[in-house]
Amino acid sequence: MREELLNELMVISEEEKKYRAGQGMVERQLYARESIGEIDRELLLKRGRLITVRPHSRFVDFPEHRHNYVEIMYVVQGSITHIIGGKELTLHKGDVLMLNQQVRHAIRRAEYEDIGINFIALPEFFEVPLSMLHEKNVLAEFIAGAFGQKNPVSHYLLFRLKEQPQVENLMENMIESMLHEHSDEDVMNQYTMGLVFLYLFINVAYSMGLKDVPLLDVTILASGFLLRVLFGAVLTGTEVSEWLYLTVLSGAFYFSLGKRRNELQKKKDGDTRKVLKYYTRDFLDKNMYMCLALLNTFYALWCKDITNAGMEYAMWTVPIVILICMKYSLTVEGNSEGDPVEVLLHDRVLMALCVVYGIVMIGMLYFGAWCENNAGMEIL
Repeated sequence: MREELLNELMVISEEEKKYRAGQGMVERQLYARESIGEIDRELLLKRGRLITVRPHSRFVDFPEHRHNYVEIMYVVQGSITHIIGGKELTLHKGDVLMLNQQVRHAIRRAEYEDIGINFIALPEFFEVPLSMLHEKNVLAEFIAGAFGQKNPVSHYLLFRLKEQPQVENLMENMIESMLHEHSDEDVMNQYTMGLVFLYLFINVAYSMGLKDVPLLDVTILASGFLLRVLFGAVLTGTEVSEWLYLTVLSGAFYFSLGKRRNELQKKKDGDTRKVLKYYTRDFLDKNMYMCLALLNTFYALWCKDITNAGMEYAMWTVPIVILICMKYSLTVEGNSEGDPVEVLLHDRVLMALCVVYGIVMIGMLYFGAWCENNAGMEIL
C-alpha cells in the first residue's frame, strides 16, 4: 500500500484517543441507537449510498454484536482477532474476512500498528459483483445469502491471501475512492469489488483441487494476468478492445505454460506438485510457442485497429514486441523459474527493451495530443 494512504489510515481518530486514554467501553452512540449488541447501518452509511469504508477503531475490545449490513474486513497491516461462535479467528496482513448479515461476533483490542478496514455495504451493492461470478460456488452462494433478511446465511468466509498484490491494489483503490468521496464511486467500486470476488473465486477454485487438473491449472493462472488488465481498465475507465483482450490472453497462457515448463524442468524426486506428471516438455514447448505466435499476431491487429490520436504509427512497435518476446523466451529457456515478474526484474536487456517500448508508446500518445492541439489552434 502507498505510504501516503497508510499514514492517513494510521492517524489516531478522536474516538480512538478516548479509548487510548483509558475509556474501556465502545462509544455506543456512534454505532447503535439502543444496545451496542446491534450495529445500525443508518449511523454508518450516508443516505442513498450502497457502501462506505471505515477504519477499524483500535485500543478497545468490541463486545459481541451483529449488524444489519454485510461487512468485509481487510487487514492492511498487523493482526486483528475476531471471536465468532466462541472461536478465535486471527486475521493477518492481506487477509479478507466476509461476515454475512446478522452474524454475531466480537473483536479483540487492536493496537496502533494493527490497521483493519471495514467495508460496510448494503446487500444491493453486491448485485453487480454477483453477476460477474456467473456460476454457483461458495462465494456466490455467500453473497446471495446476504439478500435474505428473514433467513440469512449465518456464516463467514475467510481468505488468507498472503499479501497478494492484485487484491491489495484493488482494495487500495476502493479505500482511497471512498475515503476521498470520488464521483460515481458506488458504480466504480461495484465493478472493483466484482474483480476482487473474481480473484477470490479463482483462488478458492485453485486451492480446492483445480491446481491438480491439467490445463485447468494454467487457465486459472492465466486468468490472474487477465484480471490485472481488467483492473487497469476499470481504474482508467477505458474499454479493452477485442484484439487487446486476445493479446493479453495469449500472453497470459504463454507465461503460465512457461512457468509449468520450468517447474517440470527443475522437478526433483519427491516434488508434491501432482499436475506436473501430466505434462511433457515437448507438449509445453509446442503450446508455449503457439501462444507466442498468437500474441504477436493479435498485437499487430490491435495496432492496425487502434484509432487514438498519434497511434497511427503503432505498427512500428511490433518489431519491439517481437524482440521482447524473443528475449523473454531466451531467458525462460535458461535457468529461470518462469515467473514473469522475476524474469523481468533480473534481466536488464529485457527491462531495457520494455522501457524503450514504453517510451515509444508514450511519445506517440503525446505527439498525437500535441498535433490535435496545434490543429485546433490553426483552425481558430
